[in-house]
Amino acid sequence: MAKDWWDYSWNLAVGCTKVSTECQHCWAEGMAKRLRAMGREEYQDVVTDQGHWTGCVSLVIDRLGDPLKLRKPRVIAVNLMGDLFHELVPDKFIAAVFRTMFLSAHHTYIVLTKRPERAAKIINAMVTDATGRQWPMANVWIGTSAGNQAGADKRREAMFVLASEGWNTWMSSEPRIGAIDWSGWEFLRWMATGGESGPGARPMDPAWARADREWASGHGVPWMFKQWGEWAPLESLTWIEDGTTFATAPVTMESGARMVRVGKARAGHVLDRCEYREMPSR
Repeated sequence: MAKDWWDYSWNLAVGCTKVSTECQHCWAEGMAKRLRAMGREEYQDVVTDQGHWTGCVSLVIDRLGDPLKLRKPRVIAVNLMGDLFHELVPDKFIAAVFRTMFLSAHHTYIVLTKRPERAAKIINAMVTDATGRQWPMANVWIGTSAGNQAGADKRREAMFVLASEGWNTWMSSEPRIGAIDWSGWEFLRWMATGGESGPGARPMDPAWARADREWASGHGVPWMFKQWGEWAPLESLTWIEDGTTFATAPVTMESGARMVRVGKARAGHVLDRCEYREMPSR
């Protein structure tokens, strides 16, 4: 998960349950294992010794007011170590999170969920203050993730509902593991694409990223290319010499591109010699 699109992480409901093939090599699962080993109390019950989600979710109530203490405007990533709309997170707790976001309008909040159906169902039933002021909030971006066509098709309707109600909606197509036709997603206000990192990472075909770039450009949607992940196109590795060898043999993608595993840091986030780091505007 590239950090350069946020500068403050606000984790209040840690722990998750895998819901699709995109979740197979969940980066947060591995991070939770490390935090558990470090003795962090909120991670003791949500992940096993082997680093697998237990299905439990730990609510960290004393962090609800943390953004209110930050005077300087921040871009805040909401609950990256879990899913705010997980079925074990109570409606009242979600309402408390949104109340904090309402009371700190100088911050920009980036929410990401693989459960947009629940988000669409409950989010507009909540009220932020005693005056009954309703949604949507301009400083809150509600997004979902889809790494293949099945994931995109499953989550499109719920995201369309949220967009129709005036919410800022965005897509994180990471980890990208298949081609996607984005027809019907023209309501998005931001899109980000990225390859998979970590053990067992699957390569991303450059053709998928290029297609996203062209679609976003054609529809006026700001687009960010987050990262290649563990694998990068062999042709883009300018540091390769005649004697360079790799621990893993190159993989040929459907487009004909040859991908080689070089690690997240070396793979970087340059696509066709350009950086694409567009961010949404308030």
